[in-house]
Amino acid sequence: MRALILIAAVCAPSVAHAQIVNPISADTSQLASKAELATVQSSLCPPGTVAPQTEAVAAAAGSASTCLRSDARLPRITRAGMAPPTPSTGDWAITWSSPLPSPPVTLPIPMNTGTQPIVCNVTSSTTTGASGRCWLARTLPATILTLTALLSFDPNGAPAAGITVQVLAIPTTQ
Repeated sequence: MRALILIAAVCAPSVAHAQIVNPISADTSQLASKAELATVQSSLCPPGTVAPQTEAVAAAAGSASTCLRSDARLPRITRAGMAPPTPSTGDWAITWSSPLPSPPVTLPIPMNTGTQPIVCNVTSSTTTGASGRCWLARTLPATILTLTALLSFDPNGAPAAGITVQVLAIPTTQ
């Protein structure tokens, strides 16, 4: 019998008491008015609708009344790429992904995993690409005995075949 009384007491439906909440009036004295919000909004710059300019040598403050959008992409003024492996002649060539405004200064850098130095020259540098040639550099032998032998020594050895050339293009600034 005691167990039944205990079960009845535990399983008895609970009595819910209703609670009344009195609304408290909010203090709006610290909030901005519609006129103040309109003033702030009028001072914000609207997002731009044209592509940003490329970087320039001489800095300028600018006078646009628009702001740069967060997803805008600034145009690059430099180019960097990998010229494919050179053929047996050592020639290399590259085409820029997009033309430059003027012919750039072009710097070829050979990827050399060997022990013999490689020298690369530029033969052409245009707004759309560049080309050149690479040679295996030779060191001066210690056994040159005559001035004639020294004058006829060619520091450029055989063409550097099968190398990849890293090419940097930087617009001229002067």
